[in-house]
Amino acid sequence: GRQLTSVWQPAQAGTIALPVVGMRPDHAYEMYVESESGTAGEAVPYHTGALPSELPGWSTEGSPTWRGFGVSTLLGTDNWVVVWDESGKAVWTYDIPETGSAIRARQRAAGDGIWYANAVLDGADEVPELVAVDWNGTEIERVPVALYSHDFVELSDGTLSVLLFEPGTLEDQDFLGDRIVELDPIDRSEREVWSAFDFWTPGVDGKIGSEGR
Repeated sequence: GRQLTSVWQPAQAGTIALPVVGMRPDHAYEMYVESESGTAGEAVPYHTGALPSELPGWSTEGSPTWRGFGVSTLLGTDNWVVVWDESGKAVWTYDIPETGSAIRARQRAAGDGIWYANAVLDGADEVPELVAVDWNGTEIERVPVALYSHDFVELSDGTLSVLLFEPGTLEDQDFLGDRIVELDPIDRSEREVWSAFDFWTPGVDGKIGSEGR
């Protein structure tokens, strides 16, 4: 898991809000405000809220072999993105409004929230999307990704690298492969960087053979 970062964001005129990610729910904490000179102020006690009652439960076993936080999705009647700590406890949740299958979630490269992929949507005309949400649960961006397969990653410069299905037809037989495209961080234009059919060619009767190109 990657370390989650806290992000400064403007709140109201003359004030600054600081979403802090990674704290346990329903837990007492103390906050200290430190000046630029290094002098800490008085402790400010506060108590975090409880987890949503609709959130499904889970259990974990064993000891982690990593440090930081994990990001994943929970699928069921409702779909959730969940961030958990090394003990397997949820420290951040987001109730996904779509009714499809959000099969992948990752922290944004900028550290200001998460991306999730809603891969299967109701309605034949719907196109899967990558959706960005900040730590306050506010939607930032939606990026259509037609033929989305099952995985993506955001590179350090904001480029989205996405695994897509690549359908084809040979002798009236349909076949399906994979390709990887990169989406430009500015205009989201698409550039193919890899295709399974660069290494494998469809064989007789539409089956995928082992003949390399």
